[in-house]
Amino acid sequence: MKAKLSVDNVGGLKGHNQYEFESGKLSIIEASNASGKSSLVKALASVLSMPSDGEMTPFVTEEAKQIGIKSDEKSHQEGFVNLHAKMAEVQLDLGKEKISYKVDKDGKWYELPLIGNESFLLAGILSKDCKVLRQLRAGDDDFNWAVTYLSFAKYYDQVKDLAVSRKELIEVGKYR
Repeated sequence: MKAKLSVDNVGGLKGHNQYEFESGKLSIIEASNASGKSSLVKALASVLSMPSDGEMTPFVTEEAKQIGIKSDEKSHQEGFVNLHAKMAEVQLDLGKEKISYKVDKDGKWYELPLIGNESFLLAGILSKDCKVLRQLRAGDDDFNWAVTYLSFAKYYDQVKDLAVSRKELIEVGKYR
């Protein structure tokens, strides 16, 4: 199966650009400087990570700003929407489903992916600017955030408390 990525006015990519990726194969993006490699990564990360309600948690929002998916007035990176455009659009066609993200320069979205998962930004290693690689380069070995944001371990205490509260019923077989 091939996935088709359509990118309109994202980062340094002006106009309409289309890319194909084949399932089960590694895709390596090689090109000269300022040719749009980082913009392609931004586009793919945005359509896979933007939640269906458009709201990211503050922790993930900081990561999205770092990568360049969300605008940040303090950042010197090029914005998500191309400098010469008013709006950017990304569409990922997976055959059976199409995932779309459409946003204007001010960050107002017009279309959001239905299956986006913000944790993708934390788990993905799409670029040298991802959180995991930045943290490793800095020599920081505290990855507690990974447990908090990427696993179900954060629910351990809740499940344990529920089990303890139902212990007697469980022991006599009245609660299953």
